[in-house]
Amino acid sequence: MAGVVRIITKQPDTGAVDGFVHAEASDTWHTEQPNYNFDGAVNVPLVDDHAALRVSGFFERDAGYFWRTYCTNPATAGVNCYPATTNPSLVTTIKDQGATDNYGGSLAITVKASDALTITPRFLYQKSIYNGFPLADAPQGGGPAGFPAPAVLGPLPPITPSDFTQGRFFNTQEGGSDQWSLATVTAKYDTGIGRLISSTSYFSRDVFERENMSEWVWQTFLAPGVPLPGTMSEQKKYDNFVQEVRFASEFSGPWQFVTGAYFSDLHGSLPWAGQYPNSDMPGFAAAFPYPASLDPTDSNNIFAETYYTSIREQALFSETSYQFTSNLKGTVGLRLYDIDTTAGGDQHGAGAGGGPPLVDPDETVTARGVNPKGELQYQINHADMVYGLIAKGFRPGGLVPSVPESVCGIYISEINPNLTANDLRRYNSDSLWNYEVGAKTGWLDNRLTVNGSAFYIKWDNIQQWVPLPCGFQYRANAGAAVSKGFELEVHSRPAEGLDLTLGVGYNDARITASSDNSPQKVGDRLLQVPDWTADAAVAYTVPLSSAHNLVGTLDYGYVGSSISANNDPFDPRVRPSYEIVDARVALKWGQQELALVGKNLTNTHANLGDNRSIVAETIGRPRIVTNQPETFGVEFRSNF
Repeated sequence: MAGVVRIITKQPDTGAVDGFVHAEASDTWHTEQPNYNFDGAVNVPLVDDHAALRVSGFFERDAGYFWRTYCTNPATAGVNCYPATTNPSLVTTIKDQGATDNYGGSLAITVKASDALTITPRFLYQKSIYNGFPLADAPQGGGPAGFPAPAVLGPLPPITPSDFTQGRFFNTQEGGSDQWSLATVTAKYDTGIGRLISSTSYFSRDVFERENMSEWVWQTFLAPGVPLPGTMSEQKKYDNFVQEVRFASEFSGPWQFVTGAYFSDLHGSLPWAGQYPNSDMPGFAAAFPYPASLDPTDSNNIFAETYYTSIREQALFSETSYQFTSNLKGTVGLRLYDIDTTAGGDQHGAGAGGGPPLVDPDETVTARGVNPKGELQYQINHADMVYGLIAKGFRPGGLVPSVPESVCGIYISEINPNLTANDLRRYNSDSLWNYEVGAKTGWLDNRLTVNGSAFYIKWDNIQQWVPLPCGFQYRANAGAAVSKGFELEVHSRPAEGLDLTLGVGYNDARITASSDNSPQKVGDRLLQVPDWTADAAVAYTVPLSSAHNLVGTLDYGYVGSSISANNDPFDPRVRPSYEIVDARVALKWGQQELALVGKNLTNTHANLGDNRSIVAETIGRPRIVTNQPETFGVEFRSNF
């Protein structure tokens, strides 16, 4: 399971006015416009030692490095103009596709109501607007349609994006927006023997995206007839209220504890079950040869879905530590949880099989249990420590929209002939036990640090998305797996001004028991998990004067191959390994810094995964999520 990154923001300070401003401009390969961003923050004391305000904001523009071509004359689409056409007399090219504007900010106020009580309300907001998606087409063969299924049966060779042109029949603009806000209030009360903390938050997110569906509809419903222009939209809109209260002791003796209660109410159209408004394609009903499969409420509708989910979680938690000796510390913890998930909705349209809507009545599934944890930590000296950890984790079960059997039955039976679409709506909780040992050590007066850990994870009832070639997907419990490996980190300062870092990780994660509703077999690699990862960095500081330093850094990152989980469960696609090299040279003086920046210096086009389409993948033309190409820029930062 992936880890969680906790971001701790800088809090308002009643001591003094301070802040920073930062600006950056850069140019990326295969773009027509520059990238630029501006951000800054200011801290202002309001009442001496009692209140302060901190405000931050940013604006960022990332240029699009994709081009989109379409048939100049729509009447030639599918006749003598195809997505793979390069004849400039037949196609028109639009550049700067996938360009994104990001902006937002935060406002926080700290109020020291008394020596013991501090209250901090905070509000954060961010919005992104994008004209297209950063997805590379990966055609798998030639032919009359420009994107036929490959002629070779069996697993496909690894796909690496190389062509940054998105070929389409019609001039249909993709893209969307993603905005979220987070309001929090944190109160801390010092009791003299510990701190009582209340954390209240309300998170709201709204994502709206539009995707071209012309080629897929033509392949699926209209070929060899005339293609028609059209798009499909998806909206993911949900809110989450969270309240947590905890007490953290500050005793003078060897015994300490943290205990508290947690409540969460998440509801709306979640990322795995968004809302799809009617995707009308004018002329579809007249061109479709099977009228009985049309949506009776809207004959030109390809697909629509309304599906809402509510997840209510209550939990009690406690963690106790005891300092047995000045070197040995033990910790045990428990979390008791109770989670109810309710979901329901309907779908209709030709893509859902036509006819009356497919209705999922509201249904509730419950997860209850206990997660324990135990840890021993031995501090050899001030620089060296070893530890051992045993902990249990879980994810609750839930519900997803039903898979239309009339459309996807052939693929469901290929997984298991006894499965029905109704079997695929529910999935159960999964859980794991993590066994870990590690050490953190310092050498040569801490000029060399070596940290490492080894882990063994036993994962049961794995939740795994299973995307079907018909465009629908469900969440399966894919049996059991074992994940085992290690991580090693070395940091050294061998000479004045020279800083070296090296890290390596290995993870062998494989299925150990299969299940009836998943295509994964015993011995298969877990999806989305690279085997090897590595990173290295060199930083060197050269004093130019008593007030000026020149700092150069070179960063290298390696991610091993992995198996994509996004589109083909029968022949999963390999995501090849990739390497990224970045560099930076900065002149620093006082509180200022001016730097030249180079990102992805080798212009690597990595396969980060084949995209799960809003519509369905066009046969023979996967869309690959890739990274930003080679970029060079300059940035300036000033603190005050």
